[in-house]
Amino acid sequence: MGKKGGMEWYIIGFLLAIGILVVLVIGPGKFLLYISNLFSYAPSDLSSMSLACKGYVTGNFPDDYCKFRDVSINDIKQYANCEHTAVQANLAKEDVDVTGFDCGADAIKNYCIKNKWNTLKDKHVVNGVGCKTVPPLKTCVESEGEKFSNLEGCVASQKTQIQGTFSDITSPEVCCK
Repeated sequence: MGKKGGMEWYIIGFLLAIGILVVLVIGPGKFLLYISNLFSYAPSDLSSMSLACKGYVTGNFPDDYCKFRDVSINDIKQYANCEHTAVQANLAKEDVDVTGFDCGADAIKNYCIKNKWNTLKDKHVVNGVGCKTVPPLKTCVESEGEKFSNLEGCVASQKTQIQGTFSDITSPEVCCK
């Protein structure tokens, strides 16, 4: 009989150990799931950006309004400023008057070119537009029959530096011959 009583305690101990093991394995998993669910209630990049843009308009901060930020909008990782169509739609819903805030017609193009993302293989997206659709930066236009290159290609022996204009953007750049 003594052995039978020991066997019962062995079975009870075994079941208790399995129960503790289940709690130790499943418990932290459920706890981590609970914690991760708390973060799912955080505002999306779009709503956060829309709120920030509303503040930029209200506070009259045009530079911040036009600054591109790394965000995810509609499940697309991209760089966007307050002129993104989804942000503009949110601002319109809240009757935010953005009159006087304009980043320029070439803001996307210039941002892609500045970051050298305008190649056919590039996957960067700016305000919902793929940078690979932006034409590559060209050399300076010809001036009085001479073609000039941009300053990066200049060498010390080239003494003449002129103010030229790139043929695909309107801002002047320093060129040399």
